[in-house]
Amino acid sequence: MEKLSRKPILPIDATLPQIVDSLNHRPNLVIEAPAGAGKTAQVPPALLGIVSAEVIVLEPRRIAAIRQNTHDESLLLESV
Repeated sequence: MEKLSRKPILPIDATLPQIVDSLNHRPNLVIEAPAGAGKTAQVPPALLGIVSAEVIVLEPRRIAAIRQNTHDESLLLESV
């Protein structure tokens, strides 16, 4: 039995043509969408064919969570 690999359809997919068009006219873009919309999974691969520079993906919630975890660990180590 052969497995079919399909890219999941995510809310951001409907906006991908607009994102690509915007980046064809301007070098920067900020995308805001709810968690699970497909910003990280769908947008960078869609841009690979049109950009000649880096694609930088920032994830503020993840950065904040990592920083908070590091802070919490340092507090625990101080109290031991």
